[in-house]
Amino acid sequence: MDRTWVDSWLKILLPRAKKIKRMRWTLFDPTPDFYYLLKTGEENDLQAAAARVSHHLELAHVPFVTYEWGLKLKPEAAGQIKLRAGQQSSIQIPLLFVGRSQALGSILAHELTHQFMISADIKGTDQSETELLTDLMSITMGLGKIVLNGLVIFFEPNTNGIRVLGYLDPALSVHAYNRVNQYFHIPNYVARESLITDALRMLEEWA
Repeated sequence: MDRTWVDSWLKILLPRAKKIKRMRWTLFDPTPDFYYLLKTGEENDLQAAAARVSHHLELAHVPFVTYEWGLKLKPEAAGQIKLRAGQQSSIQIPLLFVGRSQALGSILAHELTHQFMISADIKGTDQSETELLTDLMSITMGLGKIVLNGLVIFFEPNTNGIRVLGYLDPALSVHAYNRVNQYFHIPNYVARESLITDALRMLEEWA
């Protein structure tokens, strides 16, 4: 996928987002207290954080979120959602992400956007494109800050082992974030509030 793919989909998704949110479209602000909920390792706090993101997406039901031991996923995945139309869905996140607040924020953004896309009847041509589209839709619906903050995580600090979360290339996520903010006339200083150093660096490098 490249910028052409992102731009072509944004031409479809941005008007949809504007219509769905009407005058209520905003950037979700990942405040310190939001990340605190994701730092404690308590499932009640994880659920509270999920409720905040769900409220932003205006979901009819907040999915039930749990940490799961031994959950095996594809390398690019960090969580999974069991969707139930019209009912409470459930999200499982591997225990290895406990305490990794920025990563957890990005995981919640992706999985909860899956729920949103079902209700909005939005999907790609196949499962692979739908996963990419979910990352893009997260940003389109104003979750770009928690997506960018959780893009790069370090699992092996002694060996500088790096893992990138999500399906969409980080440079394309940055491109999408900038395009969405331009569309909704978000001031530059607002777009950069609450972003961690790594996210700000990516914005500078891939503007």
